[in-house]
Amino acid sequence: MTIDGTIPPRDSILVMAGLNPPGLVDGFEVATRALSRQRFMRRGDLDAAPRSPFGHFAFDIRVGSERHALRLRDGLLPADFADLGTRAEAGVASSEEAARWDAYKRDIATALIPLDPTEVLETMPINA
Repeated sequence: MTIDGTIPPRDSILVMAGLNPPGLVDGFEVATRALSRQRFMRRGDLDAAPRSPFGHFAFDIRVGSERHALRLRDGLLPADFADLGTRAEAGVASSEEAARWDAYKRDIATALIPLDPTEVLETMPINA
């Protein structure tokens, strides 16, 4: 939605993300069709946010002339989330580490779903 509460045309939405894991990309695609409309891109310079194996949880969302820079709030991920995930995604994690990685993904999703978006994301300064 735009600031005035209207639903924008999908072609007016540009999603730039500091990471591109499959589930996140799928979510943006379902909601905005940004990937199929070539309106989704990963930006490596969006790094002022918690880290994952796929980059950083930071987003620069543009809807027409509106621009919103968001990041995942600190403290929502376990301290070893990115490092453990990197090992698991690379296939070099032990079976215990791989199980812990799967549990992290499940438990974090379960914990975040009932939260208000403002409890999950916060605004950050907009860079060019």
